[in-house]
Amino acid sequence: MLTSRHLDELQDIWKALIPNVENISFYHCWEWIYGAAFYLYSDSLQLGYFIVWEGDEAVAMFPLELKERLVLGVVRDTEINNLNHTHMPRNDWLCSSAHDPSEVLSVLLASLDSYTPSPWCRIRIHSALEESPLATAASHMSGYRTQSSSGQANYYFDCVDTSINDVLPSRQRKNLRRRRRQADVLGAVTFEYLQASKNGEYEDALNAFFKLEASGWKGSAGKKSAISLSPSLSGFYQNLAKANHPRYTCQINLMKINDNPVAGQFCILVDGVANIIKIGF
Repeated sequence: MLTSRHLDELQDIWKALIPNVENISFYHCWEWIYGAAFYLYSDSLQLGYFIVWEGDEAVAMFPLELKERLVLGVVRDTEINNLNHTHMPRNDWLCSSAHDPSEVLSVLLASLDSYTPSPWCRIRIHSALEESPLATAASHMSGYRTQSSSGQANYYFDCVDTSINDVLPSRQRKNLRRRRRQADVLGAVTFEYLQASKNGEYEDALNAFFKLEASGWKGSAGKKSAISLSPSLSGFYQNLAKANHPRYTCQINLMKINDNPVAGQFCILVDGVANIIKIGF
């Protein structure tokens, strides 16, 4: 189990490694790494952060989950996964841009051969974006196999050089105009975009988002899966909300009608890209 001392040591390693990682995303931020260990996997003895070193310099960090099972009730099988959690839709590793991801992954696999307690072992990589270093490295390894799944699709919109109307099909544009007219009938429609550095205003927006996310079927009268009803999930998102780094920050987007929040987005902004982590309405 990762103790506070271990997490402090891990943060020191992260601080030294992150400046050497190009094209970071929300799953590279410290709040994401810490949140997984402290909130989402706090009771698990199977979560570990494997560090690849070159001398005294850390060149890669892998968050991995170790699972054991019996095949046919007899053969002990060990499966090692990158993190897989409902509230962690995407995961990756941290790898120095000066090192070949495939070579670093080879070092990890060789190390895991001596780490795992059984000869029957496999490493399973899922929920990694196609262009991420982890996915690229895995695709170049011998013995690599792909398996189709019903994973979530990813959608990208260029909001600087391209109008949203240029990328949406005509049917969706028509539907948006119709929905906007319906909203305008209800009252004055406004939008707010508040980042972690805004202090009090941001805290109010964050609380408004949690209330929105808990409304309807997710709340106490529904499936009770709302973030605010779970101490671990609430802690995970509250920790993410603190993200305010030179390369990334948390932002809450709110849509209001007559100054009352009716929809929201929980986002992590990384190098000008808004990653939508959660929505509420």
